[in-house]
This record gives sequence, C-alpha cells and structure tokens, in this order.
Amino acid sequence: MKRRLLLLEVLVVLFLNLSSQPLAYDGSAAYDWGDSVPNYNPLAVIMFGSLETSNLTFGDFMGLSPTQPDATSYGDMGVGVGWDDNVVENAGDANTNGDALDGLYVQFYFPDGGWWDLGAETNRIAVFLSQDHGPYLAEGLEVQVYGSNELWGSAGSQALLTDVYLDGWRPHHSEEDANGNGWCSDDIAAVFELLGQYRYIKLTGWDPSLFWDLNEPEVDAVAALSPCVNAPSGLNAQSISLDTIRLNWTDNSSDENGFRVYRDGSFSKELPANTVSNDDTGLAAGTDYCYVVTAFNNACGESIPSNEDCASTCSPPGVPVSINYPSSDSDGSYTISWAAVTGVTRYELERSSDGGITWTPIYSGPNLTYPETVSCGVYRYRVRACNSCGCGEWRTGSTDCNYTAPPAPANISYPTNDSDGTYTVSWSSAVRATRYELERSSDGGVTWTPIYSGPSASYSDTVSCGIYRYRVRACNSCGCGEWRTGSTDC
Repeated sequence: MKRRLLLLEVLVVLFLNLSSQPLAYDGSAAYDWGDSVPNYNPLAVIMFGSLETSNLTFGDFMGLSPTQPDATSYGDMGVGVGWDDNVVENAGDANTNGDALDGLYVQFYFPDGGWWDLGAETNRIAVFLSQDHGPYLAEGLEVQVYGSNELWGSAGSQALLTDVYLDGWRPHHSEEDANGNGWCSDDIAAVFELLGQYRYIKLTGWDPSLFWDLNEPEVDAVAALSPCVNAPSGLNAQSISLDTIRLNWTDNSSDENGFRVYRDGSFSKELPANTVSNDDTGLAAGTDYCYVVTAFNNACGESIPSNEDCASTCSPPGVPVSINYPSSDSDGSYTISWAAVTGVTRYELERSSDGGITWTPIYSGPNLTYPETVSCGVYRYRVRACNSCGCGEWRTGSTDCNYTAPPAPANISYPTNDSDGTYTVSWSSAVRATRYELERSSDGGVTWTPIYSGPSASYSDTVSCGIYRYRVRACNSCGCGEWRTGSTDC
C-alpha cells in the first residue's frame, strides 16, 4: 500500500496535458485478463493506448458522505487524498506518463465509498485508476461503480465495464526505489456503462469482505463521456390497435448505426439507422407501456435516451349486460334498448329474421335505444359496444319479437238459449290483435254473416227468432288468424 504523504480536504481540479506522449510499453508486462480480475467482462475491449479526453467532462469529488464531505483522512479505514507514486511530479514529467492523472488521487477503503458530481446526467463514464503494484489489472480495476441522481442517495445497479485503456507501463523511478518502496504506478482508464442516466457516481472497493486485497482503489479522476451520437427527440407513443403501439421520433444524428427501443426500462429491439417510426406489436390489450429510444454508434457507444412517452394499448368495450325488446308486437313499430357500457364511442345493433342464422346491421351510433319498424315476421336482436380499438362481444336477446297475424282467441262465449233476442257474445283476447272480426250463422255454420269488426272483445247481438252460431278471429296489420267457432248454438 502506498505511503500517504499529503492529505487534502478538497479535490483539486485535474487538467489533462493532451500534447504529451505516453511512454512506450514494456513488452514483458503481463496484463492478465480473466474472471479473477474485478469487473471482468469477456466482451470488454482491452486497448494499449490512451483514452481520447476531448469529449470528457470531469467530475468533482464530493467526499464519502454528508458528514465526511471533504476527503479528510480517517486513517487506514477512511479516505486518503495525496500524490501518486510517493513523489510529487509535475504534469508532463516522463514519470507521469505525460499527463496530470498521476497527480492527485483519492484512495478509500471499505466500508467507505467516494462520491463524484458530474454536473449532468450520463450513462457512460470513465474512471481513471492506478495500478500500484505492477502491471496487473486486478490492482487497477478493484472498484465497484454505481450511479445515483441524489447525492448520498440510493444508487442504481452496478455499472458494466466495457473498455479498458492502458496508458503504458514505466520502469521503477529511482527516487521511489531510494524510498525503499519498490512501488511504481501506472494509470488506466476504465469505461463503464451505467444502467440508467445518472449525475452522481459512487465508487466502492471491489470486495468489502476483504481487507486490503482488491479493496483499496486509487482513483485519479471520474469523468462523463460525451455521447458520440445525438439522442433522438420528440418521441411519441400512440396506440393504434389492441396489441400495437406506434412510436415516432426525430433523428438528430447523421452518423448513428441504429436505434434501440426500451420498453418499461428494458431493452426491446434494435432498429437500423435513419429509422424514425416503428410499431411495437404483440402487446397485451388494455395495458400501459412507456418507451425511450436511443441512438448508437458502433465505434463509440449509445446516446442518452430520448424523452419518455407512454401509451395504453386499447381494449374493446365490455358487453352490454342486457338488451330489451317486446316478445310480440301488433303493428311492427317498437323500441329496442340496451344497457350502457363505459369507454364506448358507438353501439352496433343487428336483426335476424331466421332465428339467428344470418344478421342484418340496422343501427350504429351512440344511442342506447333504437325505434324499430318492421314488416310482418319474427325477429331477434343483438348489440355490441365499440370504440377506436374495435368492438366487444355481442349481447343477443333471449327471445324473439313475433310480429305476425295473431292466434285465434282461446274461447268464445254466448248463451245457449235466449227469451228476447238480445244477448252478449264475448271472447278472450289474443296477443298481437288490433281488432276482432265476429260472424254469425243461422244455418248451422254453412254460411256466415259478418256482424262486427273492432277492438272490443264482446258484442251485444239482437236477433229475430231462430237458432244462431258464432265465430271470431283476431286480426292486425299482418292479417287475421284462425277462427274460433262456438261449440253450441243459441
């Protein structure tokens, strides 16, 4: 472990000397890369070179916690802020690899962690670290990286290492050897991808269960990487069907390799360059979904996300709980009504005259009633509710409306004897009847004479001496039913 010669309370702003050249590499240096290395990612790129710093925004070191904000020393269990390599070197000195990152460092130990303020949200950062015991990535990458949008607040998931830049390995420095340390230091730049957009970065040791081993990162600087592609903007999500939401956005880059769509915080799909619209299909009906879109460039990474926009896949309305109409009618004009359903723009009503085998549309609109006018027949009705997403299931009437000629009255009554020739003939009412026709026979039913036509169910007859028989039938606009004939004579 390095000797700490100088402890500072405030992190000094670091300036990069971009004109200096790094030292040549020592070919015998062994940069082992495997799953024993902290932050190991088999897909990460290891490069023998320097990270381009022109697109970096360096963060301010904020300390360990609200009660330890200025990096004051807490012994070996706190944080040290000092100068690398045990020897203070000027920026540009050969032993600093030509930059100022071998100057001020922050070293902390479990259970503490250091916080940096980047000034703005980002999803990609570079952490400049020191390998202080030799050319071993295990020494340089012993740090866990987290993002937060609240200083000292809860942090997101651990960041993923994507690139490692090795600035070069230099030989021991004579002044260091004179100190008896035998230590030498080299800077590396580790690029991490955060699982979200964050302003504050929290760094901790790699394994808090250990004491010094893999648990005392020396951090020279933390910086935000400017995106190499501009973020899409104006994202708009709109439901266009039961299972599809259409996304539209503005492409603000000319050099993207494509776009990535994220639904509800998770990656959904990758689209080719110059795409500005896409349909997200196969969704659940009546469900809320939120989206962001990023642009990406294969050479340098992914943009910050677009604005978030949300939409709900439509769902058709429910089924009306009832449909009502008369079971019979006498004039072909009656009203059909049904129960209301929420989320409706219209109702569709259909009629069947063959018991539900075939259906004819007769109404589409917002009303809950329909005045029906039909010719003679037997009719059944069904209704469904609709909106912009489609229509729900049908509600079909449980009975038919019968508009045909009425049946014969169930009975007809008159006396079997009379003394004065005046008596009443009556009959039972018949469904669908609008009038009744009454006839009389004086020859035992061989011939009949009409004597009454009207709505009444009785008739007062006056006759001369004789023997008489009566019959009646019910009628409406569809015609007349069968005759009901008296079983006796008067």
